[in-house]
Amino acid sequence: MELCASVEGPAHCGRIVEAEQLKALPDLAKRDGDTLTVRLFPSGTRLLVDTLAANNERSYALWDYWSPINAVVLFVASGDDVSYAVLQRANGQLTTLPAEPVLAPDRQRIAVADFCSRKCTNEVTVWRVTRDGVRKELT
Repeated sequence: MELCASVEGPAHCGRIVEAEQLKALPDLAKRDGDTLTVRLFPSGTRLLVDTLAANNERSYALWDYWSPINAVVLFVASGDDVSYAVLQRANGQLTTLPAEPVLAPDRQRIAVADFCSRKCTNEVTVWRVTRDGVRKELT
């Protein structure tokens, strides 16, 4: 909240948080203009390219890194709409989530609470984390 107190919009906030995360996690990802490159493990990269096309703008920002499951949390801004995504570094799979995810202590599940007055799912979801991907388990 402190970092984004005087931002121009969601994408700007994401980039400010990302700048701090890139300093803390220099070997995880890098930003080159509109392209965020995330290093996969054990090898490879995943490119996330921001688009500025009218009615289809989308930007990605590194939001968090979950070491226990080797996954990156991305902040995704599309105009004034915000969502998140989890990128599993082992297989490069990207799973879109409607709100900020929280990793459970057992490291096998992710919880997402998405409630607001407009453009929300207005539900709590639990997602199972497996080697093959992240799948919605409960709503």
